[in-house]
Amino acid sequence: MTATVPHIRSQVRDAIVGALTSGVPVAGTVEASRAYPLADTAYPAALVYVTGERVSTGSAGRPGSRMLTRTVLVTIVGASRGDDGEDAAEAVAADVEVRLFADVTLGGIAADLQLTGAEKAITSEGDRLTHSVSATYEVDIVAREGSTTK
Repeated sequence: MTATVPHIRSQVRDAIVGALTSGVPVAGTVEASRAYPLADTAYPAALVYVTGERVSTGSAGRPGSRMLTRTVLVTIVGASRGDDGEDAAEAVAADVEVRLFADVTLGGIAADLQLTGAEKAITSEGDRLTHSVSATYEVDIVAREGSTTK
């Protein structure tokens, strides 16, 4: 049985998690595609989600030989709790941005990376407030049509 190579979307997500955990992590917890609530001790946190992908044909040609630009849509949530939760969430978001723009190629798999927006939120679970900053990034990958890896 041959080992399978992760899809380019998974490679992008994993490269971002790697950038955020290299050296001193951007937060106490950095996770990809988390589906379950975090423990109180896991904050501040950076949560990385691939939310979609857009594809455009970059060249004419026969099917399977055309070059595509695959734009992977990624949301990174910086979250924190406590009295300084808003400032801590903003600090995580700022550190994420600095790290990602230090290498917009994500180690060579991407052609470009852009920050396209951010939203802030405060949610409440009983008497606990969670502050978050959700930043949306677009990661461009140029690959041959039919190739799901880089």
